[in-house]
Amino acid sequence: MNKPSPIRSSLRWFLLLWVGMAVAAWLAENLFLGNFMGTASLTPGKQVAARPPLPLSLTLLFLLLVALYSFLLWMGLSDRVPPRFFWLYFLGQGLLVFTLQMVGVPFTPTLDFYLALVLCALTMFKRVGPMLLIAAGSLLLFVAPLGMKIFSIISLGTSLATFWFTIWNQSDVTTMVFFVLGYVLVYLQQAHAQAQLEQAHRELQAAHRELAASARQIETLTRLAERQRMARELHDTLLQDMTGMVMQLEVTSAQMDRQNYLQAQQVLSQTLSSAYTALVDARHAIRDMRAKTPRIEQFVASVQEEIAHFFQMTGIACHTELDDLVHTPPQHCEHVLRVIGEALSNATRHAKARHVNVEARVVEKWLEVTVQDDGQGFDPESSELHSGHYGLLGLQERAQLVGGSLLLSSAKGAGTTLRFRVPLATSHDPAHPLKQEVSPSLSGEGHTDV
Repeated sequence: MNKPSPIRSSLRWFLLLWVGMAVAAWLAENLFLGNFMGTASLTPGKQVAARPPLPLSLTLLFLLLVALYSFLLWMGLSDRVPPRFFWLYFLGQGLLVFTLQMVGVPFTPTLDFYLALVLCALTMFKRVGPMLLIAAGSLLLFVAPLGMKIFSIISLGTSLATFWFTIWNQSDVTTMVFFVLGYVLVYLQQAHAQAQLEQAHRELQAAHRELAASARQIETLTRLAERQRMARELHDTLLQDMTGMVMQLEVTSAQMDRQNYLQAQQVLSQTLSSAYTALVDARHAIRDMRAKTPRIEQFVASVQEEIAHFFQMTGIACHTELDDLVHTPPQHCEHVLRVIGEALSNATRHAKARHVNVEARVVEKWLEVTVQDDGQGFDPESSELHSGHYGLLGLQERAQLVGGSLLLSSAKGAGTTLRFRVPLATSHDPAHPLKQEVSPSLSGEGHTDV
């Protein structure tokens, strides 16, 4: 429930004050002055007898109904009446005032009550139609007893002019003053609401401008991310295949220099086969860029094909334990496949390894992929490691994209171990902070946490 505005709160207390003063005036007239004041007559020299006060039972009933009316009025102006009950609320209030009018109460207090009810409708309803219906209904309920009274006066033969003079005397200026003041408060409330609406419109326009700027920034970042992704794909597919073919052509050239034409022809045939394979891989890479997330079975088969192709091209023995690969989140399959491919490529180009172990296992809420070789290793303190080598840079970017971590452990002559950790859940709380840190172990091994 929203807190009422200060102007609406002022209107609520003003209407209650109006009702209270109308009741006080009625009590003063009927309980204290009724026996001493007569009603003026239009006939000269003739005084109409004083109007007797209402019985105590009717007075108590009147006060009880007024208390109920005031409570409902306070409820309506305090936003405690649901909008779906507005019609029932005003129907009950109108019948309540009509009952007050029928128990013999003079017209002035009930007129105040009807006018206060109209002001309440102006505040609660947001459309013109319902407000006009409430005003017309209040007028009808107020005029209906007058018609009945006129009919009875005509039947009794009483002067109609005397009746209208009595009504005019009872319609004092106080009622009009309170109604005008109440209408001013309603107008101030509507002006305040209009100002709030204009302020909200200005804020909405500002938010729209900020949203448009954010959309442009997101579009720029999306283009940059797509360029980086394409660069990684080119490095992990075409460049690796091209590197392998260059190495094979170097072997062919060496065999030709030694006049070992048969061996050179065999290596050249392998190079041609590698070229066809690179072409197929390039087509697959383009297809994968456009394809949706692969199924787990396809992903596991792709990893196995990558390792088999590595063994076929290099002859390096490769031991695998890949049972836990089935737990790889589908959105991370591509990254895991490319990391394994890059690690195997580095084992061939840089490490000069003879054996490679590839293992995937679940550790708590993480999938840990480990690629270990027995190659020549590297010095973790070397500046070449942090000089922007594109293979390592691509691995770093993949670790950041999946919210995981990358750990490189190596030492001169002790081989290299790469650990790539991927979160199994949707949380991006990495097991290791995404930072670059080099610290030698107690055994002399170096670790690079990326």
